[in-house]
Formats: sequence, C-alpha cells, structure tokens
Amino acid sequence: MEDAERIAANKAHWDDRAAVHAVSRYYDLDAIVARGPAPIRGPDEAEVGDVAGKALLHLHCHIGTDTLRWAALGADVTGVDISRGSLAVARTLAARLGLAGRFVEADVGHLPEVLPEEGRFDV
Repeated sequence: MEDAERIAANKAHWDDRAAVHAVSRYYDLDAIVARGPAPIRGPDEAEVGDVAGKALLHLHCHIGTDTLRWAALGADVTGVDISRGSLAVARTLAARLGLAGRFVEADVGHLPEVLPEEGRFDV
C-alpha cells in the first residue's frame, strides 16, 4: 500500500468515527454544551500555563472537544485534522458552545503549506 492509500484509508476511518463519536456517551457532546467545556485534564493546563490571549495550534483535534476547552480558557485556537467529518462536528460544537475556533482540514505533515503564517502560534 502506498502512502497516499494509507492516508486516504486513515482519513476515511476518522470520517466514519466522527459520526459515531458525535453521538457517543463517551464524548457526550450534549453534556458539554449543557455544562460548558470541562477543564483540561491531566498536566497539560499546568504545563502550558495561562493561554488567555495566546494563539494555540491543536494538531489532530478530531471533533474539537479539547480544542474548545482551550478556547474556553481564552486561547485563540486553530484545530487541525485530516478528517472533514471530524471538523464538521467540531465546528458545530463550537457554534453550540458559542466559542470561536478555526478548524483546518490538513495532513499535519503539510502544515507549512496550509498554514504559512509560521511563528504565529504561541502554543
């Protein structure tokens, strides 16, 4: 299998997963909307520090739940994922939460071409 075929298969897989995850009890998007994004779990928030007003790039953002947690903490977020389906869920979730977020469809290996504004991200 060539790299392009592997990437296409991976993208198709995550497009399929996005639809499943959007309605799953694990992600529970309705609860996220009802209570707002939960705090970042684990050491990430303490390690990264205050993100208010900072530009944050989140790679492999999937359906945006973690990306939007950073947005709720005041970051100007850009989430990147290869899956168009995942990004559609992320954009819908952002709108439901009333949070701003930029979601870009791209293979992270090609980010310099897709996001040429090198150095614009603080985190």
